[in-house]
Amino acid sequence: MTDYAILNPINVDENGNTSPEEYIYVWANTRWDGTIYEYASTCLNWTSESQDERGSGTYPQFNDYQWSLPAFTALCNSTLIRLYCFEQ
Repeated sequence: MTDYAILNPINVDENGNTSPEEYIYVWANTRWDGTIYEYASTCLNWTSESQDERGSGTYPQFNDYQWSLPAFTALCNSTLIRLYCFEQ
């Protein structure tokens, strides 16, 4: 995953279900090489669910360098944004 792109978008949930692309948003604050994107908002290092804090997210349908790069910010109490969990 550190070679600039991924072959397939990460769009399967913890139950093995494929999510419709138009409904998927994920928290993100890294570059394609795994390094931290220092300008991203992180919900206090992913410890806050406060409506007063913001976090950065992206769209998992990307499979180029944008797959982990922050594309938007949202309130940390949003239940529509998922968290990536994967192994390389």
